[in-house]
Amino acid sequence: MDKENNWTRQLQDALKRVSSELFQNSWHYDIADDRGFSAEICWFAEMEGNSALQIVETSIHEQQLKVYATVDKSITSVAEAQKLVHRVLSLINEDFFLFVPVHDAEALRFWFMAGTANHGHTGEVVIKRELIPHIDLSVLDTSS
Repeated sequence: MDKENNWTRQLQDALKRVSSELFQNSWHYDIADDRGFSAEICWFAEMEGNSALQIVETSIHEQQLKVYATVDKSITSVAEAQKLVHRVLSLINEDFFLFVPVHDAEALRFWFMAGTANHGHTGEVVIKRELIPHIDLSVLDTSS
């Protein structure tokens, strides 16, 4: 897992760096902006067609937003969970949206970065494996 986390962390850092350079250092993460972004995630998750994604908790940290969620029993695969999380996040009105699934032994994790030329949001949606026993997680087993 360390090797896997290393490349994903490098990718995340590179995407942040490129965004900052592309927008001539005017792009930045603002913790205050995440209060609104967090509220929008919760609102879009409650919309018809997205209600299978249930937000358990959101927390705003110095460098990213964390959204803890679960999915109801109508979601039976990792692919369906990924599609649902992607759909909810992509509904938020930002100029760009990046989405990187990064799963580990504890959770399905969906890292995202979104924003405009002068502000941005980074974070992850975390679905703990223990909360989704109805999903076949064997597709994530890379030990064989």
